[in-house]
Amino acid sequence: MIIEIKEKKQWTFDWFKVVAIGIPALYIASLPILSTTGMNFVFAIDLMLMGTKLITIAGIVFGYVLLDSLKK
Repeated sequence: MIIEIKEKKQWTFDWFKVVAIGIPALYIASLPILSTTGMNFVFAIDLMLMGTKLITIAGIVFGYVLLDSLKK
């Protein structure tokens, strides 16, 4: 990645990957925070009952997709 930064190429962002994979993963990863607001979110209780593993994996997936979407 450092070599790519030094090459001075134009950065691009893969919007399709972020919208198709990143936004749903962000929704799942942020369910514990969103549930404390008291608002009813679609499937929030069902997904949270699956445990913290799903929420952790969704956070990792979102981070990976966000970093992988930046390209030169």
